[in-house]
Amino acid sequence: MARAKKTEPSIEAFNPSSYFPAPTLPDVSKAPKVRQSGHYVDQKLKYTYPEQRQMTIFEILDPDVIGKVEKYDVRYEGIRLTPPEERLLNGIYKLLRDKSETKDIKSPTFYKGNYDGGQITEWGGEAHKRALISLKPTEMYMAYLGRDDYSGKEIMEVNKTLEGLAGKRFLMIYDRVRSVQVNKGKTETRTDRIEKYAPLIELVKYTRDLTDEELKRLDKGDERIRQAKGEIILALNPILTDQIQTKYVEYPEDINRRMIIAVGGDAKRVTQAMHILSAWCAREISNKRYKSEINADKLPYVLKLDKYIQESRRKLIQTTIENAVQACKNLGLILDVSLEAGKAGQLKYVFTLNKDY
Repeated sequence: MARAKKTEPSIEAFNPSSYFPAPTLPDVSKAPKVRQSGHYVDQKLKYTYPEQRQMTIFEILDPDVIGKVEKYDVRYEGIRLTPPEERLLNGIYKLLRDKSETKDIKSPTFYKGNYDGGQITEWGGEAHKRALISLKPTEMYMAYLGRDDYSGKEIMEVNKTLEGLAGKRFLMIYDRVRSVQVNKGKTETRTDRIEKYAPLIELVKYTRDLTDEELKRLDKGDERIRQAKGEIILALNPILTDQIQTKYVEYPEDINRRMIIAVGGDAKRVTQAMHILSAWCAREISNKRYKSEINADKLPYVLKLDKYIQESRRKLIQTTIENAVQACKNLGLILDVSLEAGKAGQLKYVFTLNKDY
């Protein structure tokens, strides 16, 4: 029986432009920007590459966190989001910017929202005031969809995604690096290791001043009542704003709309790999690395294509990568990409990124 031919990336074969044509998007350099916490983006980009034995979760965690991890059967570290959850977080960050102090980075209300609920939580050994956002349901719908017209089906999609994310926990382990003054005129670096198993958002829905008739209609699922009189309060996990004054990645405020246009106008074509690659590119640009490379054998792990890797779906892996690259080119993140041979003979993707993104 003949062996199936392997489908591997090659220098000649890499040509993603055939998947969907480049659309016309507004100039990204002139688009208003929204900050996202660098720690949050780092957690999204965590991956495991099996080049050597990896320490298990139980070997690296604090004992106080292990019990929760065992209870909920956690299988990976970091933040893994579905495409709808990515859209939701992008929308939440835009709302956070719109409803916060954003000019004075020294202000205690910088990127802290517009709701003074007085929630102080311990985070990494420090008292941390959580960002809280008060908003109308219609504001959430518009931030998620990127437009001000929406259907009942789309409202259900937003609510389902919002409630689902509020009930989803993530194992987050990261280092907060800071400078401290130890002697007069002398500073040293200190690192706080933070380990937390928690949801990214907490959600409260509040509908006020209902008449008896309105209450009956609300009980029957009439969302028009909630839209007219409802309020949503979102409490954000501290990782979403931790050190956002100095460690952050920026996106255009209309990134959700741009992403959909970049794949031809159908939101269902936007994949997790596209979101991850766009986050990787944005982080590289934030760090002023405009020429970046990833070995071809590592990129599927970076893009969280674990299932395809386990099933040896090489052709599907390559198609997914090429679609993600083309989407990021259409977004204006990637100016050029090539497959080149590395010094050790390995194939590597070399990305030229848009410094004006």
